[in-house]
Amino acid sequence: VWSGMIDRGVAILVPEQLKETVKVIYKEKEGRIIIIDFQHNNENYRLINIHCPNIEGERKDFIRHFTNKTNCLIVGDFNICLTKLDSAKNNTYKNDTSRTELNKFMERNNLIDIWRNLNPFKLQYSRQYMGWLQLLYTMHTVK
Repeated sequence: VWSGMIDRGVAILVPEQLKETVKVIYKEKEGRIIIIDFQHNNENYRLINIHCPNIEGERKDFIRHFTNKTNCLIVGDFNICLTKLDSAKNNTYKNDTSRTELNKFMERNNLIDIWRNLNPFKLQYSRQYMGWLQLLYTMHTVK
């Protein structure tokens, strides 16, 4: 499933055996969000792939207006470090209002950062050049 954008956007690759169970719920016109529902082992799941804006104010507004009303997995690039452990040594961990907004969103929706939950003290991230962490959030109730 692809957002349809030529030069940016998000995509979700689906294994052949799940293809028939996938239903596209939402594709945002700018290519920043795709939401799909799918079934695996007779369980229903919702997967949301997000690419937040790079600019702090736009990122804050994007997160603030994003709502989640179901049990789901949220993956993507939030363009922000939630903790100092998520930031490269050469990056400054600065005050960022979108970080506060993301933490509020996570709290409102009972989301956790799976990586940080499993590795609370590990200094590591997925893209060392920039130091941003490609985050995976999930609700506690996802199996």
